[in-house]
Amino acid sequence: SESTAFKLTSRVLTDTLTQLDNSGSTLQVGINYHGTSLNKTADIVMVDTSKDIFGGSLSALSHNFNQNSRTMAQDQFTFSIISATTDGSTAVADYSSLPEGIWSGDISVQFNAVWTS
Repeated sequence: SESTAFKLTSRVLTDTLTQLDNSGSTLQVGINYHGTSLNKTADIVMVDTSKDIFGGSLSALSHNFNQNSRTMAQDQFTFSIISATTDGSTAVADYSSLPEGIWSGDISVQFNAVWTS
């Protein structure tokens, strides 16, 4: 049967960068979608056609989810540093006190798409 509804959600999987030296310093990256903070504990609804949530710039997905063709859409996420540590555990309020260096790691967002009929 043909799909009658489409839902797209997102959730943060990983959000920490670690300094490449031996300090263990970390940065926690915050991720926002249209002003809504994504987190690791709850799915954020981006599109839900059954509730008339069409996803702003993702509306091409909302309106073509049941078509026999590919549909593309782009939207905007905002990333920011929301907390930091000097050694992996000691919190820092003033980021200028962080050691010099490069922080690296994976920042991951999971997307789940569900079609229902």
